[in-house]
Amino acid sequence: MAHNPLLLGIPRVPVKVNERPPTIQELYRTLRICLQYVEDGCNIFSRLISALEAINFSSFLRDNRLNEPEMRRLLPMLGQRLTSLRIQLADISTLFNACRTFRVRCLGGVKNCIILSGREGQNKFAILMLGRLIPNVQMLHIFAPIDSRFPMLRHLRTVYVGGKISQEALDDLFTYSPMLENFVLRDGYPDIKKIGRCRLLKETILPLQLRSAPAIYHLENLTHLSMVRQKLWPGMDWLPTVLAIIHAKRHQIQRLTFDGSWLVRPLNFARLKLNDCTALDEVRFSNCKLKDVTVPPLPLCCKNIAFRRCTLGKLNSFLRFHPLVREIQIINSQLQWDVPVLNRLLALRKFQPVQEPLLITFCQSTKLRSEYTKWRREDMDAAKPFLQVKEIDPHHVKPWKIQAGMISMTFGRPVNYAPEIRPLGEDDPTAADVLLDLR
Repeated sequence: MAHNPLLLGIPRVPVKVNERPPTIQELYRTLRICLQYVEDGCNIFSRLISALEAINFSSFLRDNRLNEPEMRRLLPMLGQRLTSLRIQLADISTLFNACRTFRVRCLGGVKNCIILSGREGQNKFAILMLGRLIPNVQMLHIFAPIDSRFPMLRHLRTVYVGGKISQEALDDLFTYSPMLENFVLRDGYPDIKKIGRCRLLKETILPLQLRSAPAIYHLENLTHLSMVRQKLWPGMDWLPTVLAIIHAKRHQIQRLTFDGSWLVRPLNFARLKLNDCTALDEVRFSNCKLKDVTVPPLPLCCKNIAFRRCTLGKLNSFLRFHPLVREIQIINSQLQWDVPVLNRLLALRKFQPVQEPLLITFCQSTKLRSEYTKWRREDMDAAKPFLQVKEIDPHHVKPWKIQAGMISMTFGRPVNYAPEIRPLGEDDPTAADVLLDLR
């Protein structure tokens, strides 16, 4: 007959969000009593195993507080019920050997795993045992340095690398993780030549400085790529990487977001060579000091330009070559242009071949507010076919999902074909008709 845990004096394991999590000592005491007196099917084991998932499992392995009969009973339950594992790198081999000793094939239910940095002199090859210990893991967070080969994990979908990883391990990860969809590596100077093996990869964050950047071309399912560098950018050494990726994905890039927090000099974004990006719809800049452009910096398909916390010069230099731009967003940015900006943009817009008015959306701009408040109702009505202006409150500004020193790209279906043109019919005007109308 199953014993009542409360009658045995077992402390109740907190399970609600607002309750205090159990201490390690409470878990030890409760677990040992349950292993001695409670049947396997009792609900308290499920609650205890959930509590074990939230702590560093290494402490249970090193302290030897559970004797052999207790481990013999606990490990098979963990093999069936454990869904998350937090463990130090050096203790993976200890847990693996314990499972073998008590004939537990693997912890097949573990879907999430966090590998913590461990003690000095740790077994650097312990990571190789993961493939047999948790073969069904789908999400892996690594905070320990990986300086060996990487195991085959065929169900792995998400990997976050928070420490150093050797080039050999990175190559193995890309080669033996065919289901990988999300990958994050922020530091180092990696060679991503084998990333194309991850055919299902959808989102990734990589260091701004990397090798074999054109390999990104082979990722047909990639929807989001971010590159980050968390230190000053004194020169333009980052540009070749960015140009290589832009060129490789020039028919798929739909949006580019550039944060210049670590730039030490003004940015001429015409050097990004976005002209051939046939699917580009939006470019966004934050924390940049932008140079005036003297050549067309964007393709004609680009419809939206946004600036946040930027310093801008002659705003018309961005519009002069791009009459199809529909909206410019200026948020908390400084305009260093000693002319009436709105009037100058209106005059430019009147002479451009456009069918829709340009929308200027601004927030926290003293210069634009001063100009806009001077417009009379008849001025707004006269400008409406060419230029419309809207001021928004700061709390209506939607945040961007971008970090300091990050360049982010969003990809969609490739646009690498010419649009279909309907052949002329009998009722369509000919070239001679058009010339007559122009007289």
